[in-house]
Amino acid sequence: MKIPLQNRLWPLLCLLLALGASARDGSGVGPLELVRATANTVLSQVVARKQELKQHPGRIYELIERDAVPHFDFERMSRLAVGRYWRRATPEQKAAFIEAFKQLLMRTYATALLEYSDQPIQYLPLRRSRRADEAMVMTRVDNNGQKVPINYRLHRGRDGEWRVYDVIVDGVSLVSNYRSSFVSQIRRYGMDGLIERLRRHNRKQDA
Repeated sequence: MKIPLQNRLWPLLCLLLALGASARDGSGVGPLELVRATANTVLSQVVARKQELKQHPGRIYELIERDAVPHFDFERMSRLAVGRYWRRATPEQKAAFIEAFKQLLMRTYATALLEYSDQPIQYLPLRRSRRADEAMVMTRVDNNGQKVPINYRLHRGRDGEWRVYDVIVDGVSLVSNYRSSFVSQIRRYGMDGLIERLRRHNRKQDA
């Protein structure tokens, strides 16, 4: 299964995605501060445990599940990634797709994180939306001397927590890239066919 987005940007994208971001309403800590703090936590563990994690890849999944997954809105990402076909899906199909999509992203993060080699990350001032529950964290990551813009969109849910729902790498949206691929496959194989192809891809990565 072909995964969209430029190959040269995947490690940088997945690195930033794995950082996560969250904040409770009234906590005094905003999305930008949480991104920076979580980045320090996750990346320091990856650097300190690199040999261990390479020898035991399953342990990096535990790290991602604990420190990154709770800070993503996978349902919203899934809904945006399949567009109008989301409304046509059954509750069972939606649940199965969310899980398969989450596992796909987790496996991609794991591969990218293991390749992390201390690239500098620059954090820019937080960009607020006109809506109080929307924000964008903007960063620049050094990639062999080139500053690559990696910005990600967050929204605050009813529980007061900020969660990532899209990432824009060098002007290219993660959700838009997946939408192009997923919609094409739904048209050809149906929703169940796409889900099965995602599952096969995930099993192949595990193997």
